[in-house]
Amino acid sequence: MKRICLLALMMALVLVVTGCSLVVKDPEVDAKRTIIDFGDQKVDKATFIKAYNNAYNSELSMQQMYQQFGMIQQVNVNPEQIMQQTMDGMVNRMVLLKRAKELKLDVLTDEQQKALDEKVDASWQGVLDEIKQYDFAQTELTGEELDLAVAERATEYGITREAVATSEAENQMLDTLKTDSVKDVTVTDEEIKADFDAKVEEAKAQYTADSNAYGSAFNSGAPVYYAPEGYRLIKQVLVKFLPEDQTVIDEAQAAVRAAQTALTTAQNDVNTNTAALAAEDITDEDKTALTAQGEELAKTLADATAALDAANGTLTEAKDAGYANIKEKADDIVAQARAGESFDALMEQFNEDPGTPATGYAIREGFASFDTAFVTPAMALKSIGDVSDPSPGVYGYYIVQYAGDVPEGAVALDGVRQGLHDALLVKNKDDAYAALTAEWVAQSGIKTYMERVTD
Repeated sequence: MKRICLLALMMALVLVVTGCSLVVKDPEVDAKRTIIDFGDQKVDKATFIKAYNNAYNSELSMQQMYQQFGMIQQVNVNPEQIMQQTMDGMVNRMVLLKRAKELKLDVLTDEQQKALDEKVDASWQGVLDEIKQYDFAQTELTGEELDLAVAERATEYGITREAVATSEAENQMLDTLKTDSVKDVTVTDEEIKADFDAKVEEAKAQYTADSNAYGSAFNSGAPVYYAPEGYRLIKQVLVKFLPEDQTVIDEAQAAVRAAQTALTTAQNDVNTNTAALAAEDITDEDKTALTAQGEELAKTLADATAALDAANGTLTEAKDAGYANIKEKADDIVAQARAGESFDALMEQFNEDPGTPATGYAIREGFASFDTAFVTPAMALKSIGDVSDPSPGVYGYYIVQYAGDVPEGAVALDGVRQGLHDALLVKNKDDAYAALTAEWVAQSGIKTYMERVTD
């Protein structure tokens, strides 16, 4: 990754410093050319290129991470876009910092200064810890020697505690400027209703295309604005396998996976051999050799099949033993529930699934996100309040209760109003501050010379 990033950095440098190669420039003079002119504050070409390269490299690394985890198909970094974003970011920061200082936001109370000092300490330590983690993972240095080496490496990277302190102080000023500037921004009831209606329509379209999406959103705690037909709420008590039984089951499952892999490999080898024997241009000599090989491969396949059967048998025995050791407890919980004991009280006392929502899970017939051993008995319950027999599942026994139905249609606005309000308030404040920033920049007289970056 570091080599890829270094290559990208070199490419970025070539991009920004090349142009018309017919003109020979003094590199030192060129590096000092002004790119941003804000009166007594100026940004030269070298400083701008450093900021651009940092932004470019950061975006490249981010996209490579996204690609690694399958979130994007290919890396596509736009140098011109990043260059403009770098310019806009530097311009905005310079203008906003000047305004903050004009408003005396750099004058701190003792309490504010103390909080800032603590933040600087934490940020600087974070820098050192990161350098230690990535640059000194294999070092034999310890104690003061290691701390000194890490500090020296930070200096080599151009990172100092003073720079961190300056950055944190400026960030604090900018945060205060934004807070003060948009403190009167509000959200109207009309905005909330319009946002709610839009989200209802969006959710309805999404859940019509994928009915399981509602259950996945509800069960994960995400806000939902519309419920499709057919959902019910299911509470549960999960009685998990005993730890020692779970260990045996895990080992048996690992053996099954290994046996399945071996069987797949053996089957592929047999298929390859069969295809080779069926080739039209095969010689008698090759046919004899392939036939002999095929007999060996067939034996290997038979052995792999037998091994998988044995592994599955061992897994079944391990699960049966695990279920047997918790069956009495599960049966007792069901008996208490059917005798009138509060299912909520039983959940609080016995449920070993800490992620169970207080209202229960939302599921539907054929809900694909959960174990069928959970879904099938849950959907078989006839009346609200009914409790199932213990159902053997992936983690142990599921004991489920039909807690209620989810009415089809939009949820009640009052139930999601606060969340909508808070999100809209953040958006409105961001929009208002962006507009103020653009206005202040336009009035500032700041000048930029983007053409000097690439000429």
